[in-house]
Amino acid sequence: STTRPHCLPLFPSTPSLRPAVAGPLAINVGSSTASATISGLAAVANGLTPDIHLTAESLVLVNDAKATAAQASESASGKFGVGASIAINVADSHADASIGNGVLLSGLPAHDIIMSATASGAVHTSAEGGASGTTGIGGAVAITVADNSATSTLGTGSLGGITPALSLTGEFKAQADNHGTSETTASGKALGTDTAIGAAIALGFVSDSAMATTARNITAGGAVSFIARGDGSSKSAATASAAGADSNKESAKGNNSADDQIT
Repeated sequence: STTRPHCLPLFPSTPSLRPAVAGPLAINVGSSTASATISGLAAVANGLTPDIHLTAESLVLVNDAKATAAQASESASGKFGVGASIAINVADSHADASIGNGVLLSGLPAHDIIMSATASGAVHTSAEGGASGTTGIGGAVAITVADNSATSTLGTGSLGGITPALSLTGEFKAQADNHGTSETTASGKALGTDTAIGAAIALGFVSDSAMATTARNITAGGAVSFIARGDGSSKSAATASAAGADSNKESAKGNNSADDQIT
């Protein structure tokens, strides 16, 4: 999912005594859940091919939120410019392949039970704010909240009392794989002939987990394996700059950054 508002100056040719303001807000909320489960109290009757395969995949390409504000004075007499942006990105990806508590397996003994859960998600959040004028204020705030998880669980054999072992003639495998990445960037730039203020805040709250487990004993004729693999990366970066410059030169070039500074 992608959210990208872009805001142009509210007053592109306002008189010098009036402010020029650009202030976009981008909010993205994305959620993905995949579940392959046998719930509690369910009865599974095995037939002539007593294999049970549960596969859940929640694969999110990207959750993207971007807000961009750019305010530049149109004349040397521009008094007050503000360019501020806020981008908020809330995203989660969950996969669950499980056999719940109290599930009964009847008929022929199960041969193989294979449970596999895979989750992945990428989150990009970006906010940019820039302004120029006699007084220039540029600010940006970018916030990411991301939660990715993969779970593969064998529950208890009963909801109360003694839990019987799970008996198989073949292989048992519970596997959970999770991969998550997030990047949060904020950039605030200001250019002012008298006063310049640039501020930026980047916050990332990220959780990645993978779990493969059992709540009952297992007796199997083949291999019994529990595999949990998780990897994640999270990056937050904020940059801010403020500089004084010749407003005539900067306005003539249409710039609101400090590439022609006065020292």
